[in-house]
Amino acid sequence: MIRFFLFCICLFPQILYANNGFSFRYVDMPLALRDGNIKRTVADRKGILWFSTSDGLNRYDGNHVLHFDLVSKPNIVNNNITTLFPGKDDVLWVGTTNGITKFDLRSWTTQHFLLPDQNGNARRLFVRDICEDPKGRVYICTDDAMIYTIEKGELKLVMDLSKVQTPSKGQASLNGVFMPYPGELWALLRGRLLRLKGEGLDYKVEDWYEMPTIKGNISRSVYFSNSGDVLFFAEKSGLYHFHIPSGHLAKVGTEADSGVHKNRDHFIPINDTLVGILANRVGVYTYNVKTRQLGPLMEDIAGNFARNRVMTTYSADGKTYLTSSNGIMVMEASRSPFRNILERSINETNLQSIRSIYQVNANKLYLGSYRDGFLQYNLETSERTIIMNKFVYSMLRWDDNRLLLATEGDGLQWLDTRTDKVTKLAIDTTQALYQSGALNDFTVSLCRESDSTVWVGSYFGVCLLNVYTGKATIPWQSAAGKPLNRSRVFDIYASGRLRFFSSMEGAFVYDTENGRLEQLLMHMPGGYSMLSIYFIRKVGQEYWLGTNGRGLLVLNERLELMREKNTSNGLAGNAAFSFSQVGVNVFIGTNLGLTALNLQNQREKNYYTIDHLPSNEFNHSATFTYGNIVYLGTINGITSFNVNDLQQYRASKQQTNFSFTSFILGNSHGLQQLDNLPYQPLQQLEVPAGTRYFSIRFGSIDDALAQQTFYYRLHETDSWQEIGRYREISFAGIQPGYYNLQVATSLPGENIFHILAAMPLHILPNFYDTWWFRLACVLCIPLIAFLVFRYRVKQMKKEQKLRTQIAGDLHDEVGSTLTRIYFQADLFSMRSNDKASFQQIASASKDALGLMSDLVWSIDARFDTAHDLVARLRDYVTNLQDELETDCTLEIAGNFENRELSQATRQNFFLIFKEAINNAARYSTGCPIKITLQFCDHIQLSVQNNYDATHQKMKNYQGGQGLQYMQIRAAKMKGDLRVDANGQVFIVKLSAPF
Repeated sequence: MIRFFLFCICLFPQILYANNGFSFRYVDMPLALRDGNIKRTVADRKGILWFSTSDGLNRYDGNHVLHFDLVSKPNIVNNNITTLFPGKDDVLWVGTTNGITKFDLRSWTTQHFLLPDQNGNARRLFVRDICEDPKGRVYICTDDAMIYTIEKGELKLVMDLSKVQTPSKGQASLNGVFMPYPGELWALLRGRLLRLKGEGLDYKVEDWYEMPTIKGNISRSVYFSNSGDVLFFAEKSGLYHFHIPSGHLAKVGTEADSGVHKNRDHFIPINDTLVGILANRVGVYTYNVKTRQLGPLMEDIAGNFARNRVMTTYSADGKTYLTSSNGIMVMEASRSPFRNILERSINETNLQSIRSIYQVNANKLYLGSYRDGFLQYNLETSERTIIMNKFVYSMLRWDDNRLLLATEGDGLQWLDTRTDKVTKLAIDTTQALYQSGALNDFTVSLCRESDSTVWVGSYFGVCLLNVYTGKATIPWQSAAGKPLNRSRVFDIYASGRLRFFSSMEGAFVYDTENGRLEQLLMHMPGGYSMLSIYFIRKVGQEYWLGTNGRGLLVLNERLELMREKNTSNGLAGNAAFSFSQVGVNVFIGTNLGLTALNLQNQREKNYYTIDHLPSNEFNHSATFTYGNIVYLGTINGITSFNVNDLQQYRASKQQTNFSFTSFILGNSHGLQQLDNLPYQPLQQLEVPAGTRYFSIRFGSIDDALAQQTFYYRLHETDSWQEIGRYREISFAGIQPGYYNLQVATSLPGENIFHILAAMPLHILPNFYDTWWFRLACVLCIPLIAFLVFRYRVKQMKKEQKLRTQIAGDLHDEVGSTLTRIYFQADLFSMRSNDKASFQQIASASKDALGLMSDLVWSIDARFDTAHDLVARLRDYVTNLQDELETDCTLEIAGNFENRELSQATRQNFFLIFKEAINNAARYSTGCPIKITLQFCDHIQLSVQNNYDATHQKMKNYQGGQGLQYMQIRAAKMKGDLRVDANGQVFIVKLSAPF
């Protein structure tokens, strides 16, 4: 039992290959590169392609192309690239005809290495090949038989192989260098293998393998296995197997294996024991290095090489990249059950759109192609033979040796399957149906009715044709036939006595017993009757209709609609083009993928290009079943599968190489693009403060994602946002914070989102949006208020000090002077006879002294209180009564103790008060002057006196110019002054803020 288990383990890789083989696809290159001469290609650890063209180096991520040359940033040392090698730590080595460039993908910088001559000038350095040891040291071989390495940023010579003495004479050409085993450098010197042993700069020749039985030089493509087995191709002898430990040399295959011996080979690693051998313009063989047996030609992919010459190959991570005249191709071991025929790159404009299929025997397949016309395809050799350039829409088996063909533009044709000869079916052109156009040369569908008659669907209806007489009839004359006879008929299906016609104008059914023709779904609302119908098939006790827009319509035996099946309940697409059935398994080809339905367990499964279908879009009626094999025509060749294999197939959970490839910032400095994003070991991507907008590009060279719809979201709780097939997400006005950008795809007919990649984002805020700035602002408000308060207090103290100083100076200087004048004048008045003059001097001085006293009081900061104002007003009223003998009453109300007044309010209020009292005393008629002073939220003053209303002059004077000055003073302290002169009473009212 254990031996059997071990045997199964050893045999498993071979079984895996035999059952499933390789998948083969073209890389969808941009339009500008489709016709370019791509020379070499490699893939970095992110699966991003780097390739050389005649004008330099290119990077392609499945979305955008970046070009590097002598003047780009960064640049390369020379545009003539001879080799590319992806090294450790995301370094790409670019060998050229004159120098080598080290491209650091993480820092996005390049460093160039040239050889200096004796004078310090750069001399020619033609790089042939590059390899790397396990420690990351690179070895470079040049065309002058030198091996160099790079140490401390400089080129160092390891060995000059031109001085190595070998039995082979001639020029010491060095075409390749390899590091298959630790401590061993292998080189292709003079067309033979040379083994060196050592480390670093110290290598010595260990073995020279002369191999005198081999004719011609060994090519650069050499395969080393872990077991010490070497495969190589000799230009004039073919393929050889060399075992290093024993020195045994043997030719692989026999002369019958002409594909291996006559074509330049490339090796495709599969596993430790199995290797693929690619023979140009033939296909791929397999070879087991342990059993030393050459496998047969791999039929699954042989046809893909029939028109291409592979120039270079590169293998990594189970994938092999091939450059050819048609661009870049990718091969990888696959467990897909789908075998694709005539598949082309999806970027080619002239695809193999297949509309009809018929298999005669195990190897012979007839195809109707839009591009090549009608052709015969050999399933064993992958050879194609074009039979005629006419496009064949349908093929109907008539007998053992003949097929009836429905062509577009050339009517019906007979095909002899023994000779592949085509002859036109004779039609009676004199009959009315032919003259009216009902029978025409643009035929689409066929369905046999009897030994001599066949239903023929065309661009303009359907008719029943006798293939021997060439006469056609339409067996009905009902009005329902009018829309049918002006429509293209896609398919005709016979079920018992009923004949179903699927057309662009809907579905029609003809009852052969009663001769009635009816249009299906005619009376249903919602436009069901006008749907284009591609097929009608009976499944059990139901009829299934494939529509353009509503998926499948399911009718009962009474032809009544029962239910629908579309993308909302499991169908891959809403345009159901083709139908195939094998037992309980039904296969529906749609516009967005293939749906497999199991009638027994009512389960469905959808398949897409991600499962290695050649295209997601199928063609109507392009189906054929050969035993357990189903053939389906697509717009990009044919896919076929064994029903049993499909049921056992489980899609691989391995994700495709999918990366965020570029980061673009837009700010005040312009646009900044960071293309080294895939190689950065970032925990999160930071968006700098002040960024106006930014965008993130993503990509993959996997064609399986080329036709997928992408979605993104910034939080796991957010709903997915659709961005279509565009591979760039742009953001503007995003609030600062932490986000987790996720990109996903959702397959048609499914509500499940498959996350492809995620990138944490941190959008940095502007400094004025940060919490610490806002906190600082909050803390600064009381600080600023305190500083303003301190400043105001300081200014007020300064002002008070100044006012006090001025008041003191006025009092001391001016007051003393006026007092002295007063006393002198008074003294002179007693000594002189002119008493009147001296008396006037004394009176004026006394008045000046009073005015000065009032002014000093008004600006003295020590009296800035309401209490001092009231005291001053009382003194003034008392003095006025004594001097003028005028009766005054002063009433004071409200609380005024300990309440401060500004200097401006105190001064202007006092001056208005004096003016109002003086005017009232001067023009009063003898009645007491009534003064009211009230303190509340304002200071309210009222001065009331009686006056003679008949004396117009006095009335005008009391309310005249003096009032104007009082109004000005009231405005200075933001107060309000009014005059009321009614009857015999004159009132001055003042209200000032307290």
